[in-house]
Amino acid sequence: LKVSAKSEKELFKEALAGMAAILKEKPEGEEKISKEIEVESPDLASLLVDFLNEVLYNAYSEKAIFTESEFEFFAETKLKAKISGYKIKEGFDEDIKAATYHEAEIKKENEDFKVTLIFDI
Repeated sequence: LKVSAKSEKELFKEALAGMAAILKEKPEGEEKISKEIEVESPDLASLLVDFLNEVLYNAYSEKAIFTESEFEFFAETKLKAKISGYKIKEGFDEDIKAATYHEAEIKKENEDFKVTLIFDI
């Protein structure tokens, strides 16, 4: 998954939306769900991978697709966020075991932040 955004925070939001699209092409559900999560990591790239894996854990445990996030706190090594989405009635389109650290390097090119994420499927 290749992601680019104007800010680091937006990069995280776009990565979440991309992962959600892999899990379920068109999330359909009437029951909305939201969860609060906190993640701490040694650097920004690890924080992104750990954030996605925390969302993934919640997706499987809650049988839900989380498509949006609002950050209450966002720093290079720690975040606190409210993730929201929908409960799903049928299974996922694709099973993702984990977001990996392989090639997960956040780069700034011109005005954009970019990262390539590899998922273990």
